[in-house]
Amino acid sequence: KVGFQPLMVFAAEPGLLPATDFRPANVHPGSGVTGLLDRALSVIPEGTKLHFRSDSACYDKNVVSYCESHDMSFTIAADMTVALRAEIERLPAESWHCFGDKGEEVAQFYYQPSGWSKPYRYIVVRKPKGQDLFGTVYRYHAIVTNQFLGNPDLILKRHRRHAGVENSIKELKSGFGLSLLPCSSFYANHAWFLLGIMAHSLTVILKVLYLAAKWAKNTIKTLRYRLFSIGGVLVRHARKKILKLPRAHPWLRDFFRCRKRILAAI
Repeated sequence: KVGFQPLMVFAAEPGLLPATDFRPANVHPGSGVTGLLDRALSVIPEGTKLHFRSDSACYDKNVVSYCESHDMSFTIAADMTVALRAEIERLPAESWHCFGDKGEEVAQFYYQPSGWSKPYRYIVVRKPKGQDLFGTVYRYHAIVTNQFLGNPDLILKRHRRHAGVENSIKELKSGFGLSLLPCSSFYANHAWFLLGIMAHSLTVILKVLYLAAKWAKNTIKTLRYRLFSIGGVLVRHARKKILKLPRAHPWLRDFFRCRKRILAAI
């Protein structure tokens, strides 16, 4: 079985992928990030205000420096190193405050990892996971950011919205045939992957530009069932081919509205 580990940049709005990199499974998750960001920025209009969100695969001084040099704010999940954990555990009790209704607490501090050029703001969440002889044992999750101002709770909530990427990945796998690649050749699988990405991008464009807002969150499975698979009859009349569609189809009006918008854009 041939494994793969694609690296993808998602634009949260409207959900397109401005850049992807199809890679073998044995590469480091964080390798090639800055090069991929270069490709993504090349297709984004200049002057667009950007915010970069990522999991800990991008917790790297080079990625941080890249974001700052390109005037991007960022929130990146931090690797919970021994040194970082020690910094967190030294925080006084009054540094923590309640966050949400799931028993979590939040604190913030400034910390400069070894090899980094300067200290950055860290926002950390802790949640009890048990007790030992010395008291409560916590599970920690931290993010690093160059947003030195702003409410830490709001920054954390905004960062957590990056988890929505998982829904897009699920859609790519279940809706566009990328859960299992069909070939033993890396390059053939790369072609298959790119076709899936192209189909996904065209679907996003269709929903954003040509369908009503109510379709925005529908999956490709729903679109296929409601719009793409309308049964019809192709007949000839007066030397013309005519496609007859059922008047009773519940989404026929949406179909024609979408068709009209596409034709107007050509």
